[in-house]
Amino acid sequence: MSITNKRTRAFAFCTLVSVVAAAEAHAQVAPAPAAMSASPAPTFKAGWVAQVVSYKASAMGEVPLATFILGAAQENVFAPLSKLGIAGNEAGLVLRGLVNAPEAGRYGFLFTLTSSERDTACRYSLSIDGMELITGRNIFSQPMSGDRAVDLTAGRHPAELRLGCSNGLSKIRVGLKAKLPSADQVAPLDPDFILHPTRATGD
Repeated sequence: MSITNKRTRAFAFCTLVSVVAAAEAHAQVAPAPAAMSASPAPTFKAGWVAQVVSYKASAMGEVPLATFILGAAQENVFAPLSKLGIAGNEAGLVLRGLVNAPEAGRYGFLFTLTSSERDTACRYSLSIDGMELITGRNIFSQPMSGDRAVDLTAGRHPAELRLGCSNGLSKIRVGLKAKLPSADQVAPLDPDFILHPTRATGD
């Protein structure tokens, strides 16, 4: 074998070794594909998320004043206002939650609003799945009420109840009842009929 052939084979062998070594080194340092981190499953607790808002600064829209959790069946929704130090005639209320429908079918909702002051003017609305079911605007001469039925699938449905009154909120009482598809009559809401999502660390 000539010296030239020996040199050619030696060069080819060294080149092959270098290529293999580089490939092995790349395999060792190549980062492993990032594992997809699963988002934690949402958790829910009973009750509305109640937000007190100010309507005085109309140019700014609704200005949040305070937020708290309110039970589904609680009628005197403005009792917490006195503890928060908020004047009732400066505020309205927005309740947001999820209707937790236990079965599929047609649900009836009954909304009542009463006040101890006869000259109080109020405006209210109830929406479920983005559809306004009950709405009204009136001056109290007698208790106001509204009812509406809607078809719901079993599961959770976004709901929002809005209320604002001219002479303050502390003397207003709100009632919301429902008739389930399998029930014979309208009844007060069960505590877990209205839910709200929570963070991993709490409400």
